[in-house]
Amino acid sequence: MRARDPDLGQITLQDSGSAPRGEHRRSGRRFDALAALGFLLFAFVLVWPVLLGRVPVASDTLYLWAPWSQLPHEPVNTPVLADSSLLFLPWMVFGREAVQAGEWPLWDPHSFAGFPYAANSQNQLYYPLTWLLWLLPLSAHIQVLVVFNIWFAGFGAYLFTRRLAVGRCAAFIAGVAFAGSGIMQLVIELWGVSSVYAWLPWVMYFTDRALTERHSGWTAAAASAVALQLVAGHLQYAVYTLFLLGVWVLLRMATDGRAVGPARVAEYAVRSAGIAALGVGAALVHLAPLFELSGLSGRAGARVSSNSPPLSSMLRSLAPQFFGDGGTTGSPLVFNDLWYAGVPALILAVLALFARPRGVVWLWAGLGAVAVAVGYGIGPFLYARWLPGLSGMLPIRIGYLFVFAVAVLAALGVDAYMRLHAKRPRSAFLTLGLVLTLVTLALVGALGLRAETSDAALGALQDQQAARAASISAVTLIALAIVTGILRKSPWRRKAVFASIALLAALQMADLATAVPDYNSYVRPEAIMPASPAVEWLRARSAEGRVLGRGVGSEQPVLVPNVQLLYGLQSVAGYDSLHTRDYED
Repeated sequence: MRARDPDLGQITLQDSGSAPRGEHRRSGRRFDALAALGFLLFAFVLVWPVLLGRVPVASDTLYLWAPWSQLPHEPVNTPVLADSSLLFLPWMVFGREAVQAGEWPLWDPHSFAGFPYAANSQNQLYYPLTWLLWLLPLSAHIQVLVVFNIWFAGFGAYLFTRRLAVGRCAAFIAGVAFAGSGIMQLVIELWGVSSVYAWLPWVMYFTDRALTERHSGWTAAAASAVALQLVAGHLQYAVYTLFLLGVWVLLRMATDGRAVGPARVAEYAVRSAGIAALGVGAALVHLAPLFELSGLSGRAGARVSSNSPPLSSMLRSLAPQFFGDGGTTGSPLVFNDLWYAGVPALILAVLALFARPRGVVWLWAGLGAVAVAVGYGIGPFLYARWLPGLSGMLPIRIGYLFVFAVAVLAALGVDAYMRLHAKRPRSAFLTLGLVLTLVTLALVGALGLRAETSDAALGALQDQQAARAASISAVTLIALAIVTGILRKSPWRRKAVFASIALLAALQMADLATAVPDYNSYVRPEAIMPASPAVEWLRARSAEGRVLGRGVGSEQPVLVPNVQLLYGLQSVAGYDSLHTRDYED
């Protein structure tokens, strides 16, 4: 009897004496538990200094400004991470201290003549996980949150891709690609972004189960996931999630229409609309004051620039540091445009397009293409930036959907490739040759850009990045070619498939773990809030007035906005992601 192996995601032959269904379920649950553990271990690999007691927060960037810049200090690790110490850390500290003092922090008395703290879109005041983490010391709060976000993103992507009828090993690769992507690694210190990032696959997973299983429990879980993403931080990523959710529901309605009938299709529409409405409604305690404050925003009614980065910068999806590193060479890496999901995942995603693709493959490929077109302003997609609600946002952040599409396509690629070589091994070899050609052309294009570089340091970095991409691509393709050869006549077929996919997963983890080395900042717990005699002098006289941080001549400003929250100082300055210039005036 020909059947589908649930663990390996391929067509295999099972005899009539195969294991009972209950045994398969128990085996599947054990694999799921191992996958969850695997994502936890992967999280610790990405943030390994946490195991040494270090705290992932860029407090070292405060030494870019006075008064800390005048003190002896080590070089700042990654200057572009400054928002960690200028935004997210001060908000976290203020919220914790207000609650410890017995007051719910609706109002921030330290900034300007007072500022509506609860209206801030990224301070996580109404995020339930924050309430639990308030019970921990500040350093442990940050450490647990960072590890949890990586684990949560990976396991969520794993569960969702399992809904697409791919094997568990393939789904594990997808989870690693999403959890360890360039975007995620570059925002682990920006909790208002990384927390939102991690919720996307869970919104998709719960909603898909709610639609197909018609259970109120899954519907409630889906609505809760929508609400939790909305209160977890940066709303732009939640907007993209709702867009993706709408596309997925429409696909479900179109593909399931014949099988379930028009009544069920209508139920899909009603249930999904209810999920979105309930989720947004539950988050209104957070959203309502935000929308009111947004009316004072300097971004309100503004249109983002029509200028876009060159499409060649997409080479970062193959060589993450090709155009620069953390700030010492070339263009500094910023999470917005590092759409990197790992070379093995990218190759597997391309394989999904050529190895007998299914309709679902074209959906995710189309979503990835739309993300590229919007992010880089290609053709009419440029005008998507000016839609209501999107005009004040940075369009390049739609790379969030590109990374998720690549992760899902990677899982589908494993499944499609295994199916292809099971039926036509020669076609599988030819497909690998086609992918090799595409990778070679991309690297040749990269070398063409390299020839235009006059910066010696950047040129050396680009050579290293091109060599890295070429070597990882070669190892991935050779591994797939060996698998194709082994599986044609191997008596240990099933074990060989398992081992080979596990090898691909290990290669994917190793790739992502070394993609942006030393980018993130880690400080000792006692250095989260750097000490300064000048700050202590101001704190001793805090009742005498408010501080206005200003530079002298060409000097950097003293006490840049928001850091006063760290030390309990009164200030007439401040800012947040809304750029509330009208409020400041």
